[in-house]
Amino acid sequence: MLQNFPFQLILRICIFVFFRAATSQMLFDGKSEVVNVLSMSDSTALINTRTDCPFLWPGLIPFPDVTDGQDVSIMENVIIGADSIPPNIIINRITVFSDASLVFDDAVIDLHVREIYVMAGGFLYIGSETCRINSNINVTFHGSLLDSSTVDSPTGLTSKGLISEGSVDIHGKEYLPTWTRLSKPVSPWSTFVYLQQMTNWEVGQQIVLTTTVY
Repeated sequence: MLQNFPFQLILRICIFVFFRAATSQMLFDGKSEVVNVLSMSDSTALINTRTDCPFLWPGLIPFPDVTDGQDVSIMENVIIGADSIPPNIIINRITVFSDASLVFDDAVIDLHVREIYVMAGGFLYIGSETCRINSNINVTFHGSLLDSSTVDSPTGLTSKGLISEGSVDIHGKEYLPTWTRLSKPVSPWSTFVYLQQMTNWEVGQQIVLTTTVY
């Protein structure tokens, strides 16, 4: 009967049978190299083994409870998360001592403080170059214009802002490209802008349009 079968059909049947046999052997002969699907707990454990994400480091201590106007001393490796600071709380000063770290979690954080002081040998981490923060983190420094001088810092009370004698590492989400060209002219009150490149810009962000002579 095979004499009446076209050669191409016979070849396809042979390939199909061989593929099914090879597939069955690969899956069931006990020598398969197919990777098992990770369960949720397995995948979480895999993520937590990343050493380039400061907020996933083991042994991080939760940020201490604070009250309004309090000074906070960071003497160990401490993580600040979404629920670490109660609403309407303004911390006076956060001091990160030598050999200690203040790590921001990848979470929505709204921190109000007069001053953050990172001493020599101390570390402040908000993400890393290879593990960027994707959440919105807002740090608001409070004080009057007269408080902006750092002459009396770190021992005085007249400074405000971030003062570092140690290491500060801040890496947020990258939005690329940082600039591009229009593919079509834009008229006043236009609701659409056509670009020459794809971007990952998000709703709510601000862009600046310049003239063609810029």
